[in-house]
Amino acid sequence: MSKNTMYYVFLNLDRQQYLHCSDYNHLCSLCYHDIPLPLPLPLPLPLPLLHLLHLLHLLHLLPLLPLLPLLPLL
Repeated sequence: MSKNTMYYVFLNLDRQQYLHCSDYNHLCSLCYHDIPLPLPLPLPLPLPLLHLLHLLHLLHLLPLLPLLPLLPLL
């Protein structure tokens, strides 16, 4: 299988906005910025998780994603 396999993951129910996923990078169609993710994610993603990823991206907090599992320890 090619490493450049691309997926279309719909970000909302009307399917107007989606993340274009290729390997570790997701291109956000809302702002056309590349969203580098620390890990490959299983596709399709649950809708709430997609909204969370996009919100973190817009707030420039996506690099903190690997720290999310540590939140309960704070």
